[in-house]
Amino acid sequence: MRMMKINSESTFVVICAAGSSTRMGLGTKKEYLPLGKNNITVLSQSVFIFIETLNPKSIIITVPQNGTEEAQKHLFCDERIINFKNRIIF
Repeated sequence: MRMMKINSESTFVVICAAGSSTRMGLGTKKEYLPLGKNNITVLSQSVFIFIETLNPKSIIITVPQNGTEEAQKHLFCDERIINFKNRIIF
């Protein structure tokens, strides 16, 4: 099988995280739930995987209306993501 080379200068990722997560019944959006230790959340791990595998030009994250600040808090608590802050759009 031949691997396709991805041009990171023209690659963009969209992560849809604008839902309310009400069906989970936890009072917290599932994207903000912790995954083990080191301040890793479901959202930050998803972003990290895209950065590591595709190295996209930008990552666009959809969030609920007025939810940008909370999303940023749960994403940028992960030290692995901080250096890519300028490539993430909410």
